[in-house]
Amino acid sequence: MANTIWVLVELEGGAPVRSSLEVLGKAAKLGRAEAVVLGSAAAAVAPTLGEYGAEKVYVHSDAVYDNYLTLPAVETVSQLLQQYQPTLILLPTTYDLRDIAARLSVRSGMGLITDATDLALGMME
Repeated sequence: MANTIWVLVELEGGAPVRSSLEVLGKAAKLGRAEAVVLGSAAAAVAPTLGEYGAEKVYVHSDAVYDNYLTLPAVETVSQLLQQYQPTLILLPTTYDLRDIAARLSVRSGMGLITDATDLALGMME
């Protein structure tokens, strides 16, 4: 079974930031890429994420996420992580997502590696 790798996609001006698309492309090379996208434009960008390798997109279209508030995003993604349990989650290194990543790591018990420039997966059980 392929590793399920999630990417938390950051939106800016209603579009995915370039680094999110780059990370999504890398995830697709490593396993089954799935995207999580939050914000009022989430549904509109879902097809674009498929073009970059996302086999599934989790969409939360509440406008509260448009304000770059950490806690609502952490709460939503934590619930999704608990429910679906991907192998790992990747986040591009941006100001907002670094804060979210740290909180997700604490809440989920998942490890956290920051500012990685490449990733390779070995045998994972």
